[in-house]
Amino acid sequence: MSATTVLFAVNAADALGSFTGGILAALPVLLAVMAPSTHHSTGANAAAAMMRGALTVAPGTIAFLLALYMAFAAASTRN
Repeated sequence: MSATTVLFAVNAADALGSFTGGILAALPVLLAVMAPSTHHSTGANAAAAMMRGALTVAPGTIAFLLALYMAFAAASTRN
């Protein structure tokens, strides 16, 4: 899953710009650190639940960050 996400992020960076690719590339990096730590401290069920939750909310997070980017870009061009 992480390799697929990274490949998607690289292709998205080419198509949509580096900002979008950066947003997409951050998710597998964060999960690669958080999942083993969660598994070690609280067990496999908690790690699986954390991964499911992170992947479930990822599209909303990406949409929110893109909306912020577009708002800041629009505000900077007005000045």
